Amino acid sequence: MDYQKGDVKQQVSSTVRSCLRYYRCASFGEWRTLLEAFNVSAEERTGTIDGRDYAGMIYGALTDDGYGIGTPFKSSRIGKDVGYEALQRYYERSKTALKEPGVLDELWEKIADGMARCSNRTEFCERLHDKGVDAVFRFNAAGRIYGVTFIDHEQGIVANGSLLGRNFSANVFEQQFHAEEKGGRVFQESSGQTQFSSKESFRSGQSFHPLDAVLELADVQAYEVEQQRIRRRKRRHLI
Repeated sequence: MDYQKGDVKQQVSSTVRSCLRYYRCASFGEWRTLLEAFNVSAEERTGTIDGRDYAGMIYGALTDDGYGIGTPFKSSRIGKDVGYEALQRYYERSKTALKEPGVLDELWEKIADGMARCSNRTEFCERLHDKGVDAVFRFNAAGRIYGVTFIDHEQGIVANGSLLGRNFSANVFEQQFHAEEKGGRVFQESSGQTQFSSKESFRSGQSFHPLDAVLELADVQAYEVEQQRIRRRKRRHLI
């Protein structure tokens, strides 16, 4: 997606439909992360007006740095096949496909190999990129890793670390790369979120505790609230 080339709706439409055909995402979070890798933003809009529930999708363009550019538009301007209800069915089909025996084995092995051989996030992301996988880390305001999503471009798989197993939870990566976190962070600002990924490069068995999942959920909820605030501010700025 290149905003400067114009015909934004057509570019977004082509990108979104290509991703739907080729990749499998089991949730909106994974879907949004995938599209951001191609400079496309996605937002869910749900609520109630005059006692009637509504749910829709908003798509738009992003700069290479991950900032919104231009005016986002409703999915209806592209078609029902990229709308909210169609995506819910797509997530369910993806969940079913990703549960098939052996589907995630190759991706699991690539990540495990990178974790065993790399001592920092930069090296880890570069190694995965060489194997056709991009890793997107998400951080809370305190700089703690609260999530990671892997995009396997060769297999068309988008999976959060939690989907792959306990050894790939955010807490495990936080512990493994803690020394680097203290020494200095490499961040990428994307759509109001602080994240680090191997996006720059292609443009360029630890213990688990239930408390980890609770902490991650709290971080995610805080992040979503902050995301909404930032997006409202950006829209006011664009207007």
